[in-house]
Amino acid sequence: MYADDLCFLAESLDGLQQLMSAFHQACRKFGLKISVNKTEVMSLDIHGHETLTIKVGEDVLKQVDKFRYLGNTVTSKCDLDAEINSRVGAAAAAFGKLSSKVFCSHDLKLATKISVYMTVVLPNLLYSSKTWCLL
Repeated sequence: MYADDLCFLAESLDGLQQLMSAFHQACRKFGLKISVNKTEVMSLDIHGHETLTIKVGEDVLKQVDKFRYLGNTVTSKCDLDAEINSRVGAAAAAFGKLSSKVFCSHDLKLATKISVYMTVVLPNLLYSSKTWCLL
């Protein structure tokens, strides 16, 4: 059994440790093991970077500044720079893959090219943009 997109949120370091300890105990009760190599912790703090020491059993979890969660890039700075760069990159990659076969083709009508662009490239660019909070 895998829990690839599981996320715990806590307001304090102690609260997060309690959540992880309770989750660890529940997993052990059912014969499951948390992969310490795949589990990461991050502090969301716009004023400074807090060092976290969260343990699962005797193992300390790796702290990161950003990670992908449900297709979005979440950063410890709570900004959208990494997410926007990721979206622009995904759209550019989709456009690049279709460039020679679709967009540079003389056999396809302009309406078809626009339809492919609207169907493939734009969704890559605008994925989850409705949830972005732009200040």
